Amino acid sequence: MPHVVLFVLKMNSEEEVELFEYSRRGNFEEVHRLLVVDKSVKPDDYEAYDGSTPFLMACRNGHTDVAKLLLEHGANINAKTEDLSNCLILASAGRSPETVKLLLEKGVDVNYANEDGVTALELAKEHERSDVANILRSAGAAEPEDKRELPPAKPSERWQYGAFE
Repeated sequence: MPHVVLFVLKMNSEEEVELFEYSRRGNFEEVHRLLVVDKSVKPDDYEAYDGSTPFLMACRNGHTDVAKLLLEHGANINAKTEDLSNCLILASAGRSPETVKLLLEKGVDVNYANEDGVTALELAKEHERSDVANILRSAGAAEPEDKRELPPAKPSERWQYGAFE
């Protein structure tokens, strides 16, 4: 007799998807409407395929006012994406040093590293965000070591690194 396996998927409401999109785009008025006026959704009700929440998207895109509003309404400041990147790592390559400052003021670990060992300072340097790198250094960020040699981006050159053995 065949076994039947049921998967229960969380169905997201239209409001949850809207909160995610408005947070990603930095639409403060609409995020405010959903959280404060309508009270139709909670900040952490929606999570994208990579683990991103509305708060993480606001941080990634440098929408400081939206990130602050989401935090005021219960967003999880310790949320992480699938690769365990936190809000500070995402914000460090973003468009707003103010978002980085907000997160540091809220006590986010300046030296936290994701599953690949990447820190906020490393990412800021990689994206040539010297303003963000300086903020992170002044908050006590440790300079990254050259701890890994990454294989080349071109597949034709990867054989030297054992990728095709």
